[in-house]
Amino acid sequence: VLLDDQDRIGLARNEAWVGRVAEVLAEGPSLRNPRRWSGRNGQGKIVVFAPVEGLKAGSGVRVRIERAKPQTLYGVIEYRGMTS
Repeated sequence: VLLDDQDRIGLARNEAWVGRVAEVLAEGPSLRNPRRWSGRNGQGKIVVFAPVEGLKAGSGVRVRIERAKPQTLYGVIEYRGMTS
């Protein structure tokens, strides 16, 4: 029951990101799907996205969030390189 509540709350919080752009620090290939990359936004949320050519771990990317799950955000790279 507690885990169900945690998933429900996590999903509600993550769904608030859908449609927004997150600045993400790319970490490398996703553990579950090596054709995708993952990274973390400034709040530490995991973001999964399709990589672009030349992307390296440690690069900053702007990712438009398209969908959410309780523990993970999914999106597409909108811009490579983060603004300061």
